[in-house]
Amino acid sequence: MSKTKYDSFKDLRKSKYDWKVQARILHFWRGFSKTKQSFKSFNILLVDSKRVRIHAFVPGTEADELAKLLEVGKVYLIENFTVSDYTSDDKFRCVRKEIQIVFDNQTKITPLEEKAVNIEKHVFDFFDLSDLKSLVNQQTYLADVIGVMEKPKPLAKIKNRHGILQDQIKFRIADGSTIVKVTFWDEFAVRFSAALKHNFQCPIIIIIGSARITEWSNEPTIANASPTSFYLNCDHRNVAEFRKRLSSESFPDMNLDYSTNATLDVYKVQSIKEFKEDQILKEVLCQVKIRKIQNISSWFQVCIFASDDTGAIDIMLEDREVRTVIGKSVFNIIDEGQSKENLPVILKSMENKDYTIKLLIKKENITEDYPIYSAEDIMEGFKIETDSDDESTPHPIEQMQTQPSASSYHLDSLSGISYTSKKREK
Repeated sequence: MSKTKYDSFKDLRKSKYDWKVQARILHFWRGFSKTKQSFKSFNILLVDSKRVRIHAFVPGTEADELAKLLEVGKVYLIENFTVSDYTSDDKFRCVRKEIQIVFDNQTKITPLEEKAVNIEKHVFDFFDLSDLKSLVNQQTYLADVIGVMEKPKPLAKIKNRHGILQDQIKFRIADGSTIVKVTFWDEFAVRFSAALKHNFQCPIIIIIGSARITEWSNEPTIANASPTSFYLNCDHRNVAEFRKRLSSESFPDMNLDYSTNATLDVYKVQSIKEFKEDQILKEVLCQVKIRKIQNISSWFQVCIFASDDTGAIDIMLEDREVRTVIGKSVFNIIDEGQSKENLPVILKSMENKDYTIKLLIKKENITEDYPIYSAEDIMEGFKIETDSDDESTPHPIEQMQTQPSASSYHLDSLSGISYTSKKREK
């Protein structure tokens, strides 16, 4: 009995329909409209046993049924699909091909056992950071990049050029010779910030799949588009090779210390008088001197009395904020042989020092004159970043689509991947 012959994505042509390819799903995304409504249709990125990647579009008529079957990371036998040309209007493509494939009601998808196939789990097309300049004046292709990640600034809300608040997170990545700024926006930024709360081996090597390359202040900048994905310390040979380089190379211009807060990046600094009179509920940044430590609990819940030139307030510091300042947890202090009774003495070191604190103004602070304000973040000193976002950061694209097919959110159960560059992996 002859062995079944399977096709490869590298052989695709429009004149044939009865294709039969074994492939792994690398990534999944949905697009959304200008009104931020996600499309029912969705997109997937596939790779076959020859490391050839292809973008597949699943129309809305087939979306419900196939979304239940398909899972990122799994392998499938895919039969009967249409090969279609991209059009000139199809932007932000995650692969450098002139064709995509489209599923229909005749497409047959059969799950396969992992051991039955030999298909890599992660495939990318990496560009060197020094080569990104060549991509800033086009919107056709996205790029995969890899680098060591600097400690990000906290997730912040900023007003865009239309006066609308958007979530934003900023950091830089480097490859040893080039440093590039990265700005993630909206739901993608929120998801990225949440992912950073997991414990990772530091420093973190990040892969950004299908990144949008823009230009700001005459320098290439990385942002997210619909198909963009991120991978932190991914189990991939290039990540392992990059980490080996870190042991012998230095990155003197990068902040690779993730244990302490270097900057707080939120709105302009407001005085105590300003935000106590402001009836808008929001987060504010104030710069104060801690005058007195009032209450302490074993999990570090510390009430402080703080002031600036315009007044004084009580601020509640939770466990994370106190640990940020003193660099130790309650249990670290106890393990060092000190008793809980010594905690007030240790925390006394915070008194009469200047701090920049991000405060959350709660409803009860305004409507009920509740006197204690909650701290969301803290750093010692008054030095903060003053560059305005309009001058330092490109704004996100208003409509993040990939083609008529376009689409782009990760589903929680689907986490994508992919790998290769202008300097291709050998």
